[in-house]
Amino acid sequence: SPVCIRISYGSQRKTIATGHTISVDRWDSTKSRVKGSTEEAQQINEYLQSTRVRFINLFNEMLKEVPGRYPPPYGHFHVPEWL
Repeated sequence: SPVCIRISYGSQRKTIATGHTISVDRWDSTKSRVKGSTEEAQQINEYLQSTRVRFINLFNEMLKEVPGRYPPPYGHFHVPEWL
């Protein structure tokens, strides 16, 4: 199954495919990451973490440009989830 990242702000959502695929039984839905310590799991988890940080930084920078919208009242970043 594909690993996707879902970003939501208010009532808007955007889903982005990461290009990674894993079997459903290898996904830890509580931690939103790949189970295990294989090289593949580590690579995907590192990719997900670095992508999460980039999105959060971009999101915060964009909010700083909008008067009265920083800090965000109800925006969140959802780590990858199965769709």
